[in-house]
Amino acid sequence: MDSRFSASGTMKRTPQMRRDLTLPHIVWGDGAGLGPAAKMRAPLHSRFVGFGATLLIGAFATDLAYARSELFQWENLSVWLITAGLVLAAVAAVILIFDLVAHRIAAINWLRFWSFTGAVLLSILNVLVHSRDAYTAVVPQGVILSGIVAAILLALGWWRGWSVGNAPQSSIGSDQV
Repeated sequence: MDSRFSASGTMKRTPQMRRDLTLPHIVWGDGAGLGPAAKMRAPLHSRFVGFGATLLIGAFATDLAYARSELFQWENLSVWLITAGLVLAAVAAVILIFDLVAHRIAAINWLRFWSFTGAVLLSILNVLVHSRDAYTAVVPQGVILSGIVAAILLALGWWRGWSVGNAPQSSIGSDQV
């Protein structure tokens, strides 16, 4: 009888067999120089920040449409876009905490974090301005606030994307000079 089997016919687990049961890992290239930072997954919060920012930028467009046409549906759409953008900002904040705990980001870029936070605070003020009645709910304060928020978000999106965290430094290719 083979030494891997016991007298009852069941198979004994040996340390060598446990190593053989590991799941296969896909490594591109030879895997040399892969540090722990290279194995980190992409952060999740940046997707939600991007979706929310798109809605808040869209609110600026609907504010401009309302200021030009005076059709109250544009003002209602602005309120819905700002509210949905703020809900996604809250979801992104919760997912940012998950990204930090799961080590998906190396550290928070505080300048970007406070810039996004400022845009959210201005959007909260903006939704309160939009809650007023008639044309003065949007023009001029609502349009100005939406424009400032859109400018902040467009600048942040253009400058290094939607992530609040600093990307982990990969050691891939660091041996090449």
